[in-house]
Amino acid sequence: MSGGTLRLAAVGTLPAGGGLALAGGTLELAAASANSAGALEVTADSTLALGSGTGSLTFSGDSTAFVWTGRLTLTGTLSRTAPTAIRFFPYGLTASQLSRISINGLAVHLDANGYLHPGSLGTWIGVR
Repeated sequence: MSGGTLRLAAVGTLPAGGGLALAGGTLELAAASANSAGALEVTADSTLALGSGTGSLTFSGDSTAFVWTGRLTLTGTLSRTAPTAIRFFPYGLTASQLSRISINGLAVHLDANGYLHPGSLGTWIGVR
């Protein structure tokens, strides 16, 4: 995708297992759309518009094989279960790729099951 807006308005809109390359433009998840793709590659600044529906998007390919040169800006609401979930499983993302993703101006992190969440994990310090 290299510009414009692609709206995923139904289940299975993307070909399962096929990779997705974002080179600009907006990928929009509509309400109640569950989609999966192979690996994600981001070669130019792009937007993933999550909205506030109940959509989900799973990347099951090895996105870590790509060096992302663009930034991915997420807009809307992000959660593991609802309203909108984005998952990179089983391969996850590299630290460099995660640093290129933001949602509403915040950093993101992956949980152990590959789901994106807003906010960074930070550093835990115990005081005794």
